[in-house]
Amino acid sequence: MCDLANRGRSRVLPELRSKAPAALEPFNPALFPYRRSAARRYLEELSAAITFAVNYELIKHKVFIPLPPKYDARSSMLTLSEVRRLIRAAYNHKGMGWVNGKPVKDLFVRRHLARFIFLSITTGSRKDKVERVSFRNEGDRPWIDLWQEYADDGQLIWKGRYHRLGDDEIEHEKKRAPSLPIAQAAVKRLVKWRDEGIIYPCAHPYAASGRDEPGNVKDGMRALFNEVLGADHDTVIHTLRHTAATWMCAQKDLPLPSIAAYLGMTTETLVKTYAHHREEDLDKIAQALFDAERDTHKAKLRETKGKPTENARQKSTVIDRRKADGGERESTTADESAMKSKKDAA
Repeated sequence: MCDLANRGRSRVLPELRSKAPAALEPFNPALFPYRRSAARRYLEELSAAITFAVNYELIKHKVFIPLPPKYDARSSMLTLSEVRRLIRAAYNHKGMGWVNGKPVKDLFVRRHLARFIFLSITTGSRKDKVERVSFRNEGDRPWIDLWQEYADDGQLIWKGRYHRLGDDEIEHEKKRAPSLPIAQAAVKRLVKWRDEGIIYPCAHPYAASGRDEPGNVKDGMRALFNEVLGADHDTVIHTLRHTAATWMCAQKDLPLPSIAAYLGMTTETLVKTYAHHREEDLDKIAQALFDAERDTHKAKLRETKGKPTENARQKSTVIDRRKADGGERESTTADESAMKSKKDAA
């Protein structure tokens, strides 16, 4: 210590020179376009944050946040030709990517988006259940199970099942994630992808980080929509799920409860959103009101009398017995005991 002091050195570090941060520019709301859907979403998040703080006693009082009325849901839907155009454009698009830490030109940098569109349409799954999917059962992400089995004619065929939820993940009550079988035509393509060495179908193969793990496809899909559908489109990633649900509901031979189970939504939500695509079913209901045979059947049902049961009539209460006696008060055990006590006192 003496030697260090003689040399003019000290073990104590000098104070850090702190510099005040630069002043923020004044917020000008006129620079941002007003969107009613975004405004309601931000206010909902603010209200949820306040509720969370109250529940965990971070603040004392609950503040009410008024919300604007709900906006109309998007009604845009893709046609089969538009889906094919999107897949074809993503599959053939070339750009610059990274290989071994070096930039390389003329690479197919959007083929993972083509696989994302294909899986979204064929399974009707939500965005996060498609972009993170793997061919391996890793527990923390959705995965695709592929196997072979013998058909009835003795041929060996491929089968597949899409698990929207990993074994270690938690299923939310509002956003259900049931597993579903994969169509035979789609299974063949999935087997081809897996045989090519692909582990994550929707992962960017030429990312600058060099990692093969899947990321967010939001920016890539937005650019693809703008290039293929034009700048004035109303298509988002969720439109793919909406398109799959609409195509299913338009087929009158498919029962709505089965479609709801396949998509992972309640039957009530499915009927509320997509029942207008079942015009044939609505016509049947309208015609049934004036069907002569149904009127005859209904008349027969009215003539039928049900068999009375032993407990068909509820036992009379004290009030009922009073009404039957013309309003006279019926004596009870308590009244009799009170009268007896008065006599004893006298």
